[in-house]
Amino acid sequence: MGKLDNFDFSKIKAYAIPLAIILAVVLLVPIFFVPQITRFREMNLELKKSQQRLAILKQKIVDLGKINENEESLQLLEAEKIVPSDKKVPYLLMGVNRIANEAGLFVSEMELNPGKVATESAKAATASASKSVTEGSQANKLPKDKVVFRLQLKGDLQKFKNFLATLEKSKRLLGIDSIKAEVNGDTYTYNLNIYTPFKTLESSGDIVAEPLPVFTSRHQSIFNMLAGFTDYMEEVINEGTTGNKDPFK
Repeated sequence: MGKLDNFDFSKIKAYAIPLAIILAVVLLVPIFFVPQITRFREMNLELKKSQQRLAILKQKIVDLGKINENEESLQLLEAEKIVPSDKKVPYLLMGVNRIANEAGLFVSEMELNPGKVATESAKAATASASKSVTEGSQANKLPKDKVVFRLQLKGDLQKFKNFLATLEKSKRLLGIDSIKAEVNGDTYTYNLNIYTPFKTLESSGDIVAEPLPVFTSRHQSIFNMLAGFTDYMEEVINEGTTGNKDPFK
């Protein structure tokens, strides 16, 4: 006990207080400064992204200045005829009918999925509940970016070949999924499943800083080839006059 009574605790206090201060600083620095460092790093990343966006915008302004607006507008109009932004079903059906007539074929039936739009001998059908459910489920499975319809034609084989050759030269893209031919005496009947794509205009968020799409020479050659095809969908539908009491005037 005598030794402890004679021990000088002031020396320990002299070292303990600085050590406690250093320990407190070491513990408090991460608490206060690490969030600041993290925030600074995030701000630095945002600044780099903004600088990249600004550089892209400057380049885009330069690229836009090189575009011939009149030529670009004409190309957009032609592209709309090749792959329209909506279905344009009336013009499509009239155009296909026009191609068949020019080939000398008779359109006996035309059925647009999911419903029939024209037939040679239209019969009033009584739709049952089960059929309605089936058609509804089939409609949900239809492609969202294509118009699909069935076409039935009658005529000889050479006229049908002419029809296919003309279909390939249509400015609006038309494809055939299947062909089925039947012969009944001298009458040839052809059943085709035809589809045509369309591309709706959709908003895709912030595209201001997106670079302009590259239109290569290959794209240009394909576009020139398609633009040189015949537009069979150009017929104007007479919507009639409005505001008359007699709709037949």
